Amino acid sequence: EGKDIDYPFPKLFARLADELIDKYNLDEKRFLDNLAEISYINYSNAQKNKLAQTRNWYISKEEMKNRGNKTNQMIAGKLAISDCSQVTDGASTIILSSEKYKKYYLRVKKRPMILTAFSARKFPALYLRVTVNTMR
Repeated sequence: EGKDIDYPFPKLFARLADELIDKYNLDEKRFLDNLAEISYINYSNAQKNKLAQTRNWYISKEEMKNRGNKTNQMIAGKLAISDCSQVTDGASTIILSSEKYKKYYLRVKKRPMILTAFSARKFPALYLRVTVNTMR
């Protein structure tokens, strides 16, 4: 799929960013500044994690916002290095809900909350899919 393409995932995400900006008529600078803020938070969190690959990396929030500089070079489309995740980076999310909200959701939506998660362990990606049905 990515044969003979430099940086296939950043290029794909750059196209997605363009589509989001166009489809929802978003302010491009605000959109990109928000991406920079997310990157800054992620790098800051990595510095607090002794096991993080990027724990010793530093890039200022200003450098993240000012894409195309020496420390934050452009990679694809509007995206720069700080907008692109490393191959081994990971993330997780937990969603907490009260029993009262779970019942409300079931009553209003006429279906239980179903959370699906995907995880890639290797490359090429071998995906693990987990589905949690909140009816339990």
